[in-house]
Amino acid sequence: TGGAFGILARNYNGGAMNIVADNVTGTTFTGIYARNDASGSPLSVTTYGTVIGGDNGIYATNLGAGDLSVTVSGQTTGTALAGIYTATGPGGQAFITLENGADVSGGTYAVFNDFGNSDSYFNDGSTVSGVSLFDDGSDNLTIADADILAVTVLDGGDASSVADGFVDVLTFDGFNGAFSADLLNWEEVIFDNSDATFTGAAITAPTVDLINGTTFSPTNPNFMLNAELGLDGTSEFNAGVPGAGNVMINGNVTGAGTLSTVDDAADDMLT
Repeated sequence: TGGAFGILARNYNGGAMNIVADNVTGTTFTGIYARNDASGSPLSVTTYGTVIGGDNGIYATNLGAGDLSVTVSGQTTGTALAGIYTATGPGGQAFITLENGADVSGGTYAVFNDFGNSDSYFNDGSTVSGVSLFDDGSDNLTIADADILAVTVLDGGDASSVADGFVDVLTFDGFNGAFSADLLNWEEVIFDNSDATFTGAAITAPTVDLINGTTFSPTNPNFMLNAELGLDGTSEFNAGVPGAGNVMINGNVTGAGTLSTVDDAADDMLT
């Protein structure tokens, strides 16, 4: 525990930097602050207990060669700013992994990746709350059977078009639960082997694909899908919202899957 930083580590002279910690508090600023300057090599931060910072829980920046990796397994909280903040130089690669038992939140962002490409994983048994933003770069976020009920926004960062050279993909892989988060700026959203209940009003993306036995069920009676919808032969889009509803798909539907309005109430419409 520190008044400003729990752990402050900065690498000026090259070589890899690896931080492994358990139960860290930075009361005023940051729980764990780790930075590789341009001469540095790979940077990794791994935590097993609680990490709390007045601003950021974990702040990790790699401006040198090699990857940046942050893996957490416990509560990680940035009271004012981000639970996890990562940044790399242009073209750099960040890996953010939330393991079973991770509980990540922040006053502004739960997870924030600034510049560079990223691969992030919200694994089985992890919990995320609030906003997660993945800024410029090509970003992949995979959500397994995590608790994202308190997530408000999942944002791929740059505009949802490949014209800028960045491709952002959001994949729900084995996800079984409900969520209402706004899904913003993803070129593709994939539901793979999932049973997903969406309680929000709309999803907008160039493409949404349901594959490998997925069932996707909106509950808002006026839900609108603004996307090209792909349905493989094992998957189902179930528009049988509670009560009467008028669910709309604003895009082409392709594939051999099922479009359904089956529930226990009359007057459901799918257009």
